[in-house]
Amino acid sequence: MYCLITLILLSLTAVLPESGTPPAEAKTAETKQEVKANEPVIQKKKKVKHIIKDEDKNNPGIKTVLSMLEGFSKMGDNKQEYVNKKYDYAQYKKVEAGIAREISANIDFYDVCEKSLKYEYDPAKKVFLKDHWRGKSNSDKTAFVALFRQLIEDIVYPIANDFFGDLKIEDKVVENKPDYIHVKSTIHYKKKNVITEWYLHKKGENWKIFDIGVEGERWVISFRSQFTDIITKKSYQELIKLMNKKLTEVKEDNERKDKNARNGIKEEKKSK
Repeated sequence: MYCLITLILLSLTAVLPESGTPPAEAKTAETKQEVKANEPVIQKKKKVKHIIKDEDKNNPGIKTVLSMLEGFSKMGDNKQEYVNKKYDYAQYKKVEAGIAREISANIDFYDVCEKSLKYEYDPAKKVFLKDHWRGKSNSDKTAFVALFRQLIEDIVYPIANDFFGDLKIEDKVVENKPDYIHVKSTIHYKKKNVITEWYLHKKGENWKIFDIGVEGERWVISFRSQFTDIITKKSYQELIKLMNKKLTEVKEDNERKDKNARNGIKEEKKSK
């Protein structure tokens, strides 16, 4: 369970597998088995149980985190409606896109991208010695943020509720400043506890998540490592090429899985 939650929150190797190296999933072969064709599987809606102290319930950081997790729940419900043949694929994807926008409104993607493309920090000078963000045109920055955001929306959001549903989560405010909030969530799963931390800052009138941590592993550091590896070994242009390739693959894979689920085709992964 810990590995699954880490995958969802940090997207380690999910957004961009190491160049030239197939992801772990590529080592498995998928086999398909029809189970009562055209008969969808009816599933119970998954609901997260949150435990929050009264003094923290109205904290904007807590509300932002809950808003994002509620979006994951809506995403799962929407897919089940499609699987149950309540509406067609085009309508399903239209609703999904709307929910994805709601979820993404809680995240400062610009900040995540900017920090992920800077590395080799000099604490004495308080600057990054390598900065692949500075010098890019506004249109280049906007395009990169849009591409990165779409990858997260297509990889993470559709499956997040599979792992967050039916869990008990204790949420509490660790730090609360005028422009910064640190929220700590303890996810209870069986006899294990997974500590997830949310870092938010104020952007105008809204609060945005700019980093996420799971058991000490940080979102921005994870992406920085992936991006830096590609840029230093190849180029920034190659990074963009790989991200676009990944996005195309993910969209095709998602469509296949969605339609198989609707048509009662079960996909199983079997090790070689």
